[in-house]
Amino acid sequence: MIGGFVGRARELAVLETAQLVVRNGDSCVVVVTGEPGIGKTRLCREVVTRADRAGFAVAWGSCWPDGGAPPLWPWQPMLSSLGADPAIELPSDPQGPGVGPERFARFSAVADLIASACGRSPVLLVIDDAHAADPGAMLLARFVARALVRQPVLLLLSSRIADRPVWTDSDATFVPLGPFDVTETAEFLRSRGGNAPAAAETRALHRLTGGHPLHLHHAVRAGTAHTSIRTVIDRALAGLAPDTARVLRFAAVLGAGPAVADVATVAGAPAAAVRAALAEASLAGLVDVEDVERFAFGHELVREVLHEQLPIQDRVDAHARAAAALRATASARSDRLARYAHHALGAASRSREDAENAVTACRDAARALVAGSAYEQAAALLGQACAVHEAARLASPLAPLLVERADAVLQCGLLTAARRLYQWTATTADAERDPVTLARAAVGIGGVWVNEHRSRLDWERVVGLQRRALAGLPETEPVLRQRLVTRLAVEDVYRGGPIAPALDALSATRRLGDGVALAEALSLCHHALLSPPHAHTRPALADEQIAVASAAGAGMLALVGLCWRTVDAFHLGDPRATQMLAELRERCDVLGCRSILFIVESIEVMLLIRAGRLDEAEARAGACLSLGDEVGDADALGVYGAHLLTIRFIQGRDAELVDTAIEIAASPTLNPAEFSFLATAAGLAVRAGDLARARTMLDQVTAPGLATLPQSSTWLVGMYSLADAAHGIGDAALARQVEELVEPYAALPLTPSLAVTCLGSAERILGLTHLTRGDLDGAVAAFERAVDATRLLGNRPLTAVNSADLAAVLVARNASGDRVRAAELLTFAHAEATTMGLDRRAARWAQTLAGLTEPVASIVRTGRQWVLTADALRAVVPDRVGVRYLARLLTSPGQPISALQLTGAADTLAGVGQPVLDERARGEYRRRVAELGRQATAAEAAGDAQGAESLRKELDALLDELRRSTGRGGRTRQFADAGERARTAVSKAIKRAVTEIREAEPALADLLDRTVTTGTTCVYTPDPARPVAWTG
Repeated sequence: MIGGFVGRARELAVLETAQLVVRNGDSCVVVVTGEPGIGKTRLCREVVTRADRAGFAVAWGSCWPDGGAPPLWPWQPMLSSLGADPAIELPSDPQGPGVGPERFARFSAVADLIASACGRSPVLLVIDDAHAADPGAMLLARFVARALVRQPVLLLLSSRIADRPVWTDSDATFVPLGPFDVTETAEFLRSRGGNAPAAAETRALHRLTGGHPLHLHHAVRAGTAHTSIRTVIDRALAGLAPDTARVLRFAAVLGAGPAVADVATVAGAPAAAVRAALAEASLAGLVDVEDVERFAFGHELVREVLHEQLPIQDRVDAHARAAAALRATASARSDRLARYAHHALGAASRSREDAENAVTACRDAARALVAGSAYEQAAALLGQACAVHEAARLASPLAPLLVERADAVLQCGLLTAARRLYQWTATTADAERDPVTLARAAVGIGGVWVNEHRSRLDWERVVGLQRRALAGLPETEPVLRQRLVTRLAVEDVYRGGPIAPALDALSATRRLGDGVALAEALSLCHHALLSPPHAHTRPALADEQIAVASAAGAGMLALVGLCWRTVDAFHLGDPRATQMLAELRERCDVLGCRSILFIVESIEVMLLIRAGRLDEAEARAGACLSLGDEVGDADALGVYGAHLLTIRFIQGRDAELVDTAIEIAASPTLNPAEFSFLATAAGLAVRAGDLARARTMLDQVTAPGLATLPQSSTWLVGMYSLADAAHGIGDAALARQVEELVEPYAALPLTPSLAVTCLGSAERILGLTHLTRGDLDGAVAAFERAVDATRLLGNRPLTAVNSADLAAVLVARNASGDRVRAAELLTFAHAEATTMGLDRRAARWAQTLAGLTEPVASIVRTGRQWVLTADALRAVVPDRVGVRYLARLLTSPGQPISALQLTGAADTLAGVGQPVLDERARGEYRRRVAELGRQATAAEAAGDAQGAESLRKELDALLDELRRSTGRGGRTRQFADAGERARTAVSKAIKRAVTEIREAEPALADLLDRTVTTGTTCVYTPDPARPVAWTG
């Protein structure tokens, strides 16, 4: 197209800003979006022109939408523009000297090359028509953007508006392109050499074309306006000579930028005739001739219209001729294999022979793609091959093709889709009597992990298939046989079987010397050993798996090994775990493996929970569940349940989830040996106040005996749930059993499954068990260790929870300094809860903290009154002696004061006691007692019962009086001395004072009743639960 660049001032300003950011040393990603023909490519070219003037190194690549492009296209020409070394050709030849078999190594090499270029000047990378890029190419783009975040590189992409955006990361700036406005339309028309149109004509043309640049261009060329881009292109094509149009239609089969020689082959025309046709098409604005051997269509829409105009049979024949031309040299380069497969597929409908050629071409190309870690493209290509095989009803076996497709889909991390394909393969292999392919399907249907088939019927069906495949496998397949033996051994472990056969199978696999089989066996055995006793030995297995798989070119198994190593680090509380997770995500993004991505997302939710970002964690947990369901992970629901239960526990709302926990525990997708969810439900039922239900669930869990419960990745958190429930119902015996089993693993974190959540340190379990058994000293020590270990894990919420629980134990123990320390811990916990938005826990801890703080109280005399205050309590009473006694006692806490001291009389001044009866009186009493005794006896003898009764009553009265006046040993009892009189007086005075205080403030009087003791010695003893310090 002739004419200068027009309009787009706002868009150019955004891109100029991006270039400024890059020149200052930071990277930037910009995505230009818009409908076909709107000017995305033209804008990018203008940006290239300006960047080139500004000293940028520029690399341009255009995507090819119709298949046949090499993997990771268009990165090859872009890297060549930056001076790429041939050693990092993408993908490298499977036998060539590339940077290694694993995609990550290739991506890293690309990033290093671009970083090297950035050292010389800022770099502009342009990917035009990114919507047509293969997934691997876009993964590489994202990898480069992340790896070079602090390098001066601008990544510019153009893309049609699509349902699924080409760039989903939040770091990009999006620049949407719309039609020209009226002013820009006038500028465009002037730039094309025409006279300045009148305003009315410009508005009319703008209205008819919608301001669409491609409409306007062809309207100017044709001297008229059209309302459809396709109509404009059709009109331009209609003006061409028939032979020219025919050549262009055949050229459209070959892609956006075909070579002249290829067009000549496909069109069946001499090269000179092709060049003549291109000259005419160039004048019509339909193509851009780059050099004598190559050209490009002016726009992708031009090629699409030409392709549609080619009759179907001509199109098929053109693909056949292209395939025939490539067949001889296709195996020499993997990019030619992909092109060959594309054209062979296009010709497959001609005949069964063509269909067979297409299937073979797809399988060859797919193997090269898998070797280059382009699993998505390989799976898509093999899917097309399967469709061709079925449509043509080919006589060749289908099962080998199906299993290759299933393997590629599994390496994409699509577990559900892979299971279906493996089952289809097994059924087909049975029908085709193919025991080797049946065995491959039986191995593959097991999936990436162990125990992926959870229901009893499903598990028995799959294991039955694996046993049958093993029995029917010929002796000539030792590696495949050993893979089945290993799979069956580890599956048995997850159903309660012994671990020894699985380890024996691993040793046998080592002896075979097959790297892929060994990496697979290491992964499966690692899963079988996923329990606390093996926490410290598993990392060595993961390291070996990474090394073996990388050397064997098994990129997927290397990624799984890195996943295991990352999980092991979290299970051990290794501070390098988060760094390992970042590397795992990076490699997962590179390989596009969605099953491992689900694990990464699950752990990232856990990290958000540990950071106290609970709202964000809950939202991410829901998205993680959707991803898990999409890829078919059997643990997706369990992982979501773990996320949600942890969040609700931290929020103090976990009792709401009793029914949810019970539903998850009963889910058919849960491991049948899993007991942690039912144990958790028991603990939740305790907190909900449903003790009977909790007891029933505990009995269900513990019935086989705690020591017999299977150890797995959730065993430790299951023990925590049992300890929690035992504490809630006061079951000391259960607590003792849990304690004995957990003690060897108390130093481990509570990170169940693949580290999908974190409940702090396992020392918390021992804190609960000691507390349940009444061992407060042991509980304090365990909770202290739990606080320290959980803080080192970076778990803010659980550090606060453990601190508050430690404070509660300290208060219960109430040793010297315990209350002060408890207040400090609760102050910290309350501040953390407030910061993290844990309103329920914050309110509860604030209330407990208030109870630990000594209230300030006073008892002050003002004139003829006393004023008593304690917290919000206040009483004003008259100045009486009892209040004065109270004042002295309350301001002397814990100090005994005698009643004599309170009254002001010294003990030494106490008077000598006086007898109650003198000796003369006592003598008269004795004589009268003797006389009454004789008279009563005589009356009884005379039969005078009434008289005898009267005499006896008088006698009893005299005897009572004598007893009151006689002390121990018959000594005469004394009247009260000074101390006795002081005791009586002080007690009565204080009692009257408290009565008056009660009339003013009952709660204050109750406090004094509980804490003030009167008698010969009086004392104020502060309430240990909430001591009050009085001032005078």
